[in-house]
Amino acid sequence: MTEAYDFRGKSSDKAIESVRAISTADADAFSVLLDNPMVASKVRTSLEENGYDVSIEDDEGTVVLKAYPPAPGAPSVKSTRKTAPANRQKKAPAPQIASPQAHPVFGGCTILLSGRTIGGSDEEHGENLAMSFLASLNHTTPIPQTIILMNEGVKLAVRGTKTCDGIAALNRRGCRVLLNRDCVTHFGIEEVLGVGNIVSFQDITTTLLRSERTLSF
Repeated sequence: MTEAYDFRGKSSDKAIESVRAISTADADAFSVLLDNPMVASKVRTSLEENGYDVSIEDDEGTVVLKAYPPAPGAPSVKSTRKTAPANRQKKAPAPQIASPQAHPVFGGCTILLSGRTIGGSDEEHGENLAMSFLASLNHTTPIPQTIILMNEGVKLAVRGTKTCDGIAALNRRGCRVLLNRDCVTHFGIEEVLGVGNIVSFQDITTTLLRSERTLSF
């Protein structure tokens, strides 16, 4: 049975700091309890960057992250990124990711949403289409590996909206949600976001290029 740590109510910085202390001291698998999907997404990213396999579950409003330590000698995502340039001359093939569930940012299907609506000039109808699209994704198997929100699409993740609820439901099932930092800053909505991980253009570009297929709306 894995050890469970209750970090509900903690900010993302505090939760990440606590999880790093656990992962440094404890070589066994462990679980983390959180009550904020956005904090959970950031904690999950931190763990995966350090080589952990992470699964995510929703237990009646509590987000449960289960972290499994990397195999001995396995490089972390960070260390792989740092050493990649030195290997360019060898023209070695790109590393194969054995399990998309373990590293959802790689492979699978990525969906890029660049607006609050889908379709033409009828804004109300376009918003309804966006809500219906997200609802339909929650009834599909498998779900997309990653959803990227750009431009006005970042507003889909504003807390209290139906679109945010739909995206959060996908996030709890294991879909990674990435929001472009420049867009979030431009619209001034960081404090009212309910789901997702705010990342740079570089992170988004890397995700798009490594995705097996991308759908754009």
